[in-house]
Amino acid sequence: MFSPALEDLTLDHVPGQGRISPRASVTLSKTDKRIASIPVEAESFAFIYPRPDVADAVSPEELQNPKMALIAIGGFAYWDANGNVCGVNSIGSGFGLNFNGPYLLRSQPGCRLLRSQLYAAGRVARITMRELVASGV
Repeated sequence: MFSPALEDLTLDHVPGQGRISPRASVTLSKTDKRIASIPVEAESFAFIYPRPDVADAVSPEELQNPKMALIAIGGFAYWDANGNVCGVNSIGSGFGLNFNGPYLLRSQPGCRLLRSQLYAAGRVARITMRELVASGV
């Protein structure tokens, strides 16, 4: 699961590699980390944005490969208390961490402010997978 190439990820674009979000603290208990397939030693995490040039070039069968899913759909990197990468998880179907939604941002209180803050911080990425665009995401 560990890739040395991910050890030096920064908040900005990594030439030829993609980009990640700012790090945030992992606040789950050890038990909840295990259930969510997050390394127990993880203290912080960041979202690894998918590569937009790859999303539609990958077949559904290829997305069963976690490395391909990481590049095409995205995932999460985890760091331990010493700042070392201790795990990487790709987004895909199956067990582990699950999300509800999607929810329309405009239907939530305070959405205009949140939306403008997300765009100003560069945290919104264009949806590129044809299936997601077609479904209205």
